[in-house]
Amino acid sequence: MASESPRATVEQILVHLDGSAFGEAGLDYAVAVARATGARVLLVHVLDNSHSKHPRPVDTLGIGIARTEATQYLDHVAQQMSRELGADTSSSEPRVRTEILEGRIADQILLAANRSSADLIVLVSRGGSGSKSFPMGSTAHRVAQRAHQS
Repeated sequence: MASESPRATVEQILVHLDGSAFGEAGLDYAVAVARATGARVLLVHVLDNSHSKHPRPVDTLGIGIARTEATQYLDHVAQQMSRELGADTSSSEPRVRTEILEGRIADQILLAANRSSADLIVLVSRGGSGSKSFPMGSTAHRVAQRAHQS
């Protein structure tokens, strides 16, 4: 009797989207894994407020506009992804959820992954600061170094 190799289970996928077409390159992969495993998907966008080392007045109007734009963007992507994945009649929980976060991007991705019990993190790297053999941007590098998930 041949033994079967153990199957990895993926129940929750976190996908980081930055609002760019380049950042959406991981969506097809996330959809394929979600279809194959029945996993739920959490789409996250991080409003990066870590650029300045010096405190300055809070721009509440700018933050509000950025949050509204990010919400509209994630809702649009979630609707498309939900159509691709189809309805899950076994649960009242939506198959695709969204979340807007604020802070340092890598830190917020890791916190959201742990909070949502994500088994898989999908993010696209622009390849800015990694090694020559495997270029990886600083955010992707930080997430890969510190994540407990694939």
